[in-house]
Amino acid sequence: MKSSKNYSKQEASSQTAQDYLIKHLRNIGYIQDDNFERAFKDTHIEKITPEEYVSLFCLDRPTLFYFVKDAEKPIAAPQMICAMVQELNLKENSNVLILGSGGGFIPTIVSKIATKGKVTVIEQNEDIFNVTKDNLKRLKSPSNINLDLGDPLVNKKSDIHYDRILVMGCIPDIPKEMMQWLTTGGVVIAPVGGGENQIMIRASKREKNDFHEDNMGNVRFVELESNKAKTIKPRKIEIEYRNEFSDSFKESTFIWSFPFPIAYVVRSFQNYPDPHSKFTRLLDIHDVTTRFLATIVMCDLIANAHNDEVQEILHKSHLNLQKPTLGTWVGTLNGLCKKLYDEIENPFIPDLHKSILSSDKLLNQFVEVRNKYHGHGSTQSSDDYQELVNMYWPTMMKILSNFSLDRCIGVPHPVSIFILNV
Repeated sequence: MKSSKNYSKQEASSQTAQDYLIKHLRNIGYIQDDNFERAFKDTHIEKITPEEYVSLFCLDRPTLFYFVKDAEKPIAAPQMICAMVQELNLKENSNVLILGSGGGFIPTIVSKIATKGKVTVIEQNEDIFNVTKDNLKRLKSPSNINLDLGDPLVNKKSDIHYDRILVMGCIPDIPKEMMQWLTTGGVVIAPVGGGENQIMIRASKREKNDFHEDNMGNVRFVELESNKAKTIKPRKIEIEYRNEFSDSFKESTFIWSFPFPIAYVVRSFQNYPDPHSKFTRLLDIHDVTTRFLATIVMCDLIANAHNDEVQEILHKSHLNLQKPTLGTWVGTLNGLCKKLYDEIENPFIPDLHKSILSSDKLLNQFVEVRNKYHGHGSTQSSDDYQELVNMYWPTMMKILSNFSLDRCIGVPHPVSIFILNV
C-alpha cells in the first residue's frame, strides 16, 4: 500500500480532480462546513474505485464501488453527500448509526468529523460487507468506525442510543422504533418512498415522543438491503398540483419542482439569516441553474448527433471547461439554444430551449449584478445587501418559474425530478 506521500501519477491526478470538485462545491454553496470539507478532502475516492469511475465522481455524478454482473452498487453523487452529511449537523462527540455501508466512503467522512464519537455501520449484504471492510482499510479510516453484518433496520442493541442516524438507501418509511433509537435532539436523514417517488426526510427528536420532519426534496436512491424493510408499509407521497394551494404554500414548495442541485442551493439561500450571505447564495442560485441547464442541453445535443456543432459553439464562446466563467456559461447556453436546439426532433426536455430564450435578458442581468456588487472587491453595508436581495429575488423567481419542470416537461414535478436525476 502506498503512503499518502507516495501517490502514483494516477492517484495524484485523481486527487487534484477531487480537490477541484471540492473547491467548486464550496464556491456554489454545497459545502458550508469547514470540518466536512476537510474530511471530504482527506477521503480519497481513487482508493476504492477505478479511474474511469473517479472521473464521473469528480464531475459530480454517482459512481460505483462494487461492480459485478447484476449487482452494481453506487456511491452517491458529491452534491448528495454534501447535503446528507452536513444536514446531520455532526458534532465532535456524536455517536452515529449508518444503515447500509455505501462502500465505506461516507462512513469514513462521518468518522473524521465525529472524531470523539462512535460510528456504527450495519450492512446486510455479506459481499458488500467484505468489500466495505477492505475499503475502510484502503481509505485508512479512523478506528472509531465499527462495521457490523446484519439487517440495518433491526436494532439488536436496544440499550444504545444514537445522536445521528443516516440511512444510505431508500426505505418505504421511517419505522417508529427508529426514532426511539435517537437521543433527545438527535437527527435521522433518510430517503423515503419507492421507485420514482422518493423524498429525502430530515427527522429530529425534540422530546421523548415529539418529532419534527423536514422534506429536503425529491431524490432517487437504490433500495436499502434489509429484510425488515419489506414488511414496512410504504409512506404515501402525494403528487399535488401547486395551483391548488395558497400563494404562501406555493412559494414554500416551489423550490422542490427543480432538480436537487438547484433546490438545495435555494434552500441554502432561504436558511441564511444575514443579508450578505443571502445575496451571495442568490447569485449562487443563478450560477448553478445556468451550469445545470447548459449541461443538460449539451448532453441532449450530443445524444442527437450534434457533437461537432457543440464543439464549434464551445470554441467560439471560449468556454474553458477546466476554469469556466459564469459569463461564458450564459453565453454558451444561449448560443446552443439559438443555433441548435430547434433542430432536435425529440428533445430530452420539450420546450426547454424556449424557456431559456425567454430568460435570456434576465440571465445576462445577473451576470452584470454579480460583476457590479460581488466581484472586484465590491463591499456593501448590511442594509445595502438586504435591499439587493429584495430587489433581485423576484427576478430570480421569474427565472426559476421559466424553468419549472411542470412547464417544460408537462408532467407532475416528482416524476420530472426523477427524470433529471437519472
